[in-house]
Amino acid sequence: MSRVLVTGASAGLGLLTASSLARAGHEVILYARHRRRIEDADVLRRMWGVAYGDLGDLEEACRVAEEASLLGRLDSVVHNAGVLDGPDVLAVNVVAPFVLTALMAPPGRMIVLSSSNASVRVAASGCGGDRRSSIDQLQRQQALCHGVRDGDRATLA
Repeated sequence: MSRVLVTGASAGLGLLTASSLARAGHEVILYARHRRRIEDADVLRRMWGVAYGDLGDLEEACRVAEEASLLGRLDSVVHNAGVLDGPDVLAVNVVAPFVLTALMAPPGRMIVLSSSNASVRVAASGCGGDRRSSIDQLQRQQALCHGVRDGDRATLA
């Protein structure tokens, strides 16, 4: 089976993705901000590897990319880690996926997840759809530059 890195995999959709892939026989590297964020020790036993670090910190994002490269070529990277608001939005949602993919051996497939919140303009802040569209374009160009297949795109409602 394939080797897959899943970021933001300590809870929610990331944890579900990592667990489902591991149950299906894939070699999954779970990436989480902190060890304490993973409440179920059985989850860790099912993973092929586990990495920890704060993607809001550029040095830690670079370190994770280096560690991932030591594991050999990844068939896929699922960029699930994300921050809805606060000072780390740009670092976690844009810079970290770019840095991780740019510094590691190019994966066969790059999957970037985002919520529908990113495509809805927030009246009070003026943020939303325009920003997400720009991030989507940046990530698409990054994938093309790294030779990652341009597959089907899906949007969650």
